[in-house]
Amino acid sequence: MVTAGTFALGIWSLVAGILGENLVIPPAATKSVTGFVAINGAALMLAMSAFGGIIGYIKYMRLI
Repeated sequence: MVTAGTFALGIWSLVAGILGENLVIPPAATKSVTGFVAINGAALMLAMSAFGGIIGYIKYMRLI
């Protein structure tokens, strides 16, 4: 479960790393705080769904 959590947080960390670089980011994400929050919220939801999917698969296979 710790490995699944680490993998899921890695997805969120990837998005944070991309936003922290000096890249050309679309103006919708940089002109207001709501775009930034929306991107981070979407990344968090993706990470949570990846974690849930991994744990669901592990339970389906009866490994835990």
